[in-house]
Amino acid sequence: MKERQRWQPEEDALLRAYVKQYGAKEWNLISQRMGKNLDRDPKSCLERWKNYLKPGIKKGSLTPEEQSLVISLQAKYGNKWKKIAAEVPGRTAKRSEEHTSELQSQE
Repeated sequence: MKERQRWQPEEDALLRAYVKQYGAKEWNLISQRMGKNLDRDPKSCLERWKNYLKPGIKKGSLTPEEQSLVISLQAKYGNKWKKIAAEVPGRTAKRSEEHTSELQSQE
């Protein structure tokens, strides 16, 4: 199994440039353009973009208002994180799920 490498700032810059050039749907093409030396597959590029680099993504802890919203949406939708994240502006499904897991482990 291939060992996972941390994303480097140069790779992030390259990924941003390729998304700007080719759009945020051409992940196979973007992955190919990243080059053999970087060895990033299309899914890795997509995940990096949507969870960390996409403009408008909020980083850091959820605000108390966001926490309340996530809790109420989870009660409504269950663990459908993509649906929940769609109603919490600037937050990803991954971050919403992580936050809920953190809360449950504190209880």
